[in-house]
Amino acid sequence: MTMHELAIAESIVDAVCERAAGRTVHRVTVRIGALSAVVPDAMRFCFDLACEGTAAEGAVLDIDVTAGPELLVVSMEVG
Repeated sequence: MTMHELAIAESIVDAVCERAAGRTVHRVTVRIGALSAVVPDAMRFCFDLACEGTAAEGAVLDIDVTAGPELLVVSMEVG
């Protein structure tokens, strides 16, 4: 785990939970470019940590790895 991925995961969870407006978040899909310097396995681990105690606790993180520099939340599933 690196602080880089943890900070990014926390930002994603904060944004997703705010957008969910009190509803439970079940799934988050992100697009991570190989040039973004974000390690997908580290992001998965950090995402689970960042979700603890939030509306996203237990949410599944789907990662779509691309060749570019992007780091983008593509979608979220709430209930």
